[in-house]
Amino acid sequence: MVIEDPSPPPLVPWETDDNPFGAPYTVRSMFTSGYHRWGFLIYRCTYENQAAWDIYMHYLGLNAEQNLEGCGRLTRLGPYLKRTVVEDRKTLDGASVDAVRKHFRHWVETRSDERDGSGASREHVPRQSPRYQYCLYFDKECLDSIRIQTKFEHAPADGSVSLRGYMILIDSDFFPRESGGDFTEEDLEELREEGLTPEDLEEHYAPIDGNTEYDIGWMYVHASGAMTGMYERLASPMSSPKEARELDYRRPDDPLSDRYTD
Repeated sequence: MVIEDPSPPPLVPWETDDNPFGAPYTVRSMFTSGYHRWGFLIYRCTYENQAAWDIYMHYLGLNAEQNLEGCGRLTRLGPYLKRTVVEDRKTLDGASVDAVRKHFRHWVETRSDERDGSGASREHVPRQSPRYQYCLYFDKECLDSIRIQTKFEHAPADGSVSLRGYMILIDSDFFPRESGGDFTEEDLEELREEGLTPEDLEEHYAPIDGNTEYDIGWMYVHASGAMTGMYERLASPMSSPKEARELDYRRPDDPLSDRYTD
């Protein structure tokens, strides 16, 4: 049976502006793609502390609701935010980023209207929806980083929530670049004449997961706003989701990455 999400009400003029605080890109992507669900899949890769996990998931939902309310989008976007958590202790406990990426790719490839809601099976949806290009990865290190702050002034029913800490955003379209892969045969011949190899021209970084490239296909993101603010940036029509991520990308060992600046 196809799961039908309620159709969003028609756009009104003020929702078509470029106000960066009103999540216009997420709203527009719902209408241009014809697929209304949004939000990242969250891969749970730590199972040691169930109580801490339950508390964090509760406040992550409150934080997303608070962010939507703050930009006037709770009614418009709230019903379509799907905070899907993928849990499987046997296969995901301690799983690597690469293993989760492969699992996520399979999930995208096997999408259906029955499982994911009306419109999910359309061919163009993965290209237009960050939900099908990126996922969030949460391991023990991420869970240990989380700090929850609550304030009760001007707050929703459960109180205003501030999350400190980080999680990991995975790019499903990432493939390590093959050495020399960007060089033409003519380029390689010129290098050989100079006694050089493609490796001599490559800029190497400290290895992370065995990868010495600058972009290793994942990055740290702040826990507060990851479900809403990061999604909005990746939904920007000004560039593809991949180009949008590149604008925000910082290598995980960069002192200015979200792991160190939260």
